[in-house]
Amino acid sequence: MALEALWWVDGAEAQSIMERIAMGEGGMEESDRDLWRWRAMIMQLPPIDGAMIEQAIGEAKAKKEIAALDHLRYEHWTEGPSAQIMHIGPYATEQVSIVALHQAIADQGLRPRGRHHEVYLGDPRTSAPERLRTILRQPVEPRS
Repeated sequence: MALEALWWVDGAEAQSIMERIAMGEGGMEESDRDLWRWRAMIMQLPPIDGAMIEQAIGEAKAKKEIAALDHLRYEHWTEGPSAQIMHIGPYATEQVSIVALHQAIADQGLRPRGRHHEVYLGDPRTSAPERLRTILRQPVEPRS
């Protein structure tokens, strides 16, 4: 399955930073990268479940000390209604697609909800940057 990631900013300025980026009024370069948080995810299909993941983590720990294993977990996750757009090109140029996505959300009478979600369909180690494909997804809710 494709690697996926949730992206968000913590702190008092989090919402305004995200709104400025989404509306094209600012860029990630203007924000403190130390404030950005992310969660990497890989979908697991049956028969993979929490018990199987815990067993695999235990076996891996028995073979080698890997600190990152302490951060792995199996989590059932449901995103709900979302808007998405396919971005083709380097990650550094995603902002143009993010602005288009957020404009489409507003045009439909919706507003963003939750964390920005990316699904990476290309491998940056083997693909030319201009050929990378990334689904940019934003959970939405009715504007109230």
